[in-house]
Amino acid sequence: MSTLSYDASGAAQQAIEQHVRVLVEDRVATRIFAKDASLWGPEAESEAAIRLGWVEAAAVSRALVGGILELRDAFRAEGVSRIVLCGMGGSSLAPEVIAGTAGVGL
Repeated sequence: MSTLSYDASGAAQQAIEQHVRVLVEDRVATRIFAKDASLWGPEAESEAAIRLGWVEAAAVSRALVGGILELRDAFRAEGVSRIVLCGMGGSSLAPEVIAGTAGVGL
């Protein structure tokens, strides 16, 4: 394995030295992007399995940009100048909060 170089000091450097090699050896990043829910352990695996959609967000959301821009323009034409997006806990929970607040099922 190649030597990894980081611009860090103190506790950050200590954490890097203690954890990065193991994370790389265990292929954690690769497994996250493969949606490997087993990384979170047997007790959390079923919940993790339904919470890993975010790993595709960049690719999946590209197709939404045109529609979002059209919606923005429609709101601007109606005089709307601000939109507030509220969520909690993480990106996967925001849609649940918004739908729940609006009384709409997902």
